[in-house]
Amino acid sequence: MPPPFTLNGLNLRAGGADCVVLMRDLAAGELPEGFDAWLRDNTTPRE
Repeated sequence: MPPPFTLNGLNLRAGGADCVVLMRDLAAGELPEGFDAWLRDNTTPRE
């Protein structure tokens, strides 16, 4: 199993409690510090 995605100590494995917290914050328009860089480093752009 690959290591979990983490951001500022949060485990962002899909469906986990920390992921739910992040989704709630994003829905409220609050981007955690470093989120842009984390997203860029941990995702693959679609072509």
